[in-house]
Amino acid sequence: SGRYSMAASRSLTLVKRSVDCMVSAIELYNKPDFKYREESFSVLAINAWEMLLQAKILKDNKNDQRSIYVREYPNTKDGTKSKKWVYKENRSGNKFTIDAMNAAKKLQAKGLLDKRAIENLDLLVEIRDNAIHFILLCHTIIIFFLLRHSLCHIFYCYHIQLLIFFTVYRL
Repeated sequence: SGRYSMAASRSLTLVKRSVDCMVSAIELYNKPDFKYREESFSVLAINAWEMLLQAKILKDNKNDQRSIYVREYPNTKDGTKSKKWVYKENRSGNKFTIDAMNAAKKLQAKGLLDKRAIENLDLLVEIRDNAIHFILLCHTIIIFFLLRHSLCHIFYCYHIQLLIFFTVYRL
């Protein structure tokens, strides 16, 4: 799209898209009469986190997209696992990228993301998964209300930390 410059690095583009996504999630959540707002917020918030975490991994790997692709060992013709990995593809032929939790764990292993952020992210993923695959029950919504302020705060604090790693950041 025209909103994101082709000259910008992949990581910078992902950061900008992540911020747009989180702002959209918050704006949507703040609409008092919007039906399905908690569920929609959780989907957009996880998407924002995923892009932000992937951006950091890309930045740390010289914007090499392979650093965020999912690898798999396919089955051979005889049904055994191949010894050679390939990049996993979706049914459209696009490569799968690592999800938010796997990206978070990679960054946590490097000391770049703390346990509290991982725990909040894990709870938000659970809420998102339940919103997508099940009916979101009242007790989950209560947990969600307790989480959302700290999660958004952590997101923006982490975002500010990421800005330190980007030498050029033009919005």
